[in-house]
Amino acid sequence: MLALLQTASGAEPFAAWLKFSDEIGAARSEKLDSHLAVLYGLLRDLLLLQLDGGEIRNVDLKTELAALAQRVSFDWLRAAVNKVDELSMLVRRNIQKTIALDALLLELR
Repeated sequence: MLALLQTASGAEPFAAWLKFSDEIGAARSEKLDSHLAVLYGLLRDLLLLQLDGGEIRNVDLKTELAALAQRVSFDWLRAAVNKVDELSMLVRRNIQKTIALDALLLELR
């Protein structure tokens, strides 16, 4: 999910996300809501890093997240959370996870 955020922010080219998108699509047992939970956690960490607001959960990704936090604005983070909220509401409708995540990336880009 870090690759999605990096690509959505423009830090990485779209081709960097395609590899992960294919892997997510191939993993039939993984549900979209588990990916969204990871996205929420990463967005939380980005917000904390931007605001110097405390300890992040994904300490192993601190370098990558810190660089990303400097690249994105608060408004971008708010839009990202709103988009993930929209996807969370659609989970019950059994939407295609790769299409949903690709659309999220494109909307944020």
